[in-house]
Amino acid sequence: MYPPLSSWIGHYNMSVDLVIFALHLARASSIIRALNFIITILYFRNPRKGYYNTPLFLFAILTTAFLLLISLPVLAARITILLFDRNLRCSFFDPSRRGDPILFEHLFWFFRHPEVYVLILPRFRIASQVVRFFASSSSTFGYYRMSWSIIAIGFIGCIVWAHHCYTTGIDLDTRCYFSAASLVIRVPTRVKVFTWIFTLIFSEVVVMNRILIWIRRFIFLFSLRRATRILLAHASIDLVLHDTYFVIAHFHYVLSISAVFSLFIRFYQWWPLITRHNMELALNSSQFSMNIWRVNIIFLPIHATRVANIHRRYATYDDVLTRLNHLSTLRLCAAILRSTIIIRAILSSTYTPVLGIGFQEFFSIEYTHGSRLLHTFIEAPLIVNKG
Repeated sequence: MYPPLSSWIGHYNMSVDLVIFALHLARASSIIRALNFIITILYFRNPRKGYYNTPLFLFAILTTAFLLLISLPVLAARITILLFDRNLRCSFFDPSRRGDPILFEHLFWFFRHPEVYVLILPRFRIASQVVRFFASSSSTFGYYRMSWSIIAIGFIGCIVWAHHCYTTGIDLDTRCYFSAASLVIRVPTRVKVFTWIFTLIFSEVVVMNRILIWIRRFIFLFSLRRATRILLAHASIDLVLHDTYFVIAHFHYVLSISAVFSLFIRFYQWWPLITRHNMELALNSSQFSMNIWRVNIIFLPIHATRVANIHRRYATYDDVLTRLNHLSTLRLCAAILRSTIIIRAILSSTYTPVLGIGFQEFFSIEYTHGSRLLHTFIEAPLIVNKG
């Protein structure tokens, strides 16, 4: 969809128009869903409790919904202007008629960068909830810091979009600002990471189990690969690394690890609650080890391709990188084997007749009362705070 590839010269059929129509439908559904979450959280919460009694789970959902409301109208404006250029002979993005294709890139990244935090914030809420769960605590350590860090991540994520546009000719002062803003956004992220670590270290954590292994590796790998953000945030270094596989490796290490690991964390935590079955620990450990090796086998060689000065969208590569390319290809076999292990673990799960799934006392109401036949309550249960 980048101009001029999206013009009638690049695409002389209706394919781009159909893509624009599909994006409008997706945008409308996302806005409606975001409004649904915001209205539900703000107007249907317990009026006797203040906003600081809201769980971090809901704080992350609320911030994510506001990010959708801020970024999606920009997406609508961008694709609508592109539609005008294609069908009404406008020249917003056409450089041959004094248009500016760089405007499209800024509009694209003003939407796309907050969208990255739309993807990552729900993973943070899963991590926060699971860490509190295994710390056997009814309240979150550093609640105010965690809640404000979520809000800060959402706010700063909306004002750092131009660090994707360092090579478009923006002036030095603007590059300095976006470099500083890109570094500042690491502060609230580190607040969350250190709070998780402090909670796990100084709390009475239960015996090491399958889910706690996942959450610890999630924190470790996320913190380790966020270090590449320091390099890409600096405009002078990004001018060299821009549009190379180093950026691809950074993005996938941060986002893919967060998305995949949090998905498995939530799956392994809720599977015994829903089905009353425990999966085999040996199969879980095998799948966990397979996933760790698969991630590193894929993306560590991709970092090395930047050393060989290989940029994106190249059809060929140097012969020196053949072995690294074959090594990354092994991840397909690892992905197939991992899926097989997951299916085997599900089929071989054993029945657990009681609520205690091997953990100690739970504070969540679903663990306290167990799953009901209708999976809901006819009347809202009364929750009495301890102490």
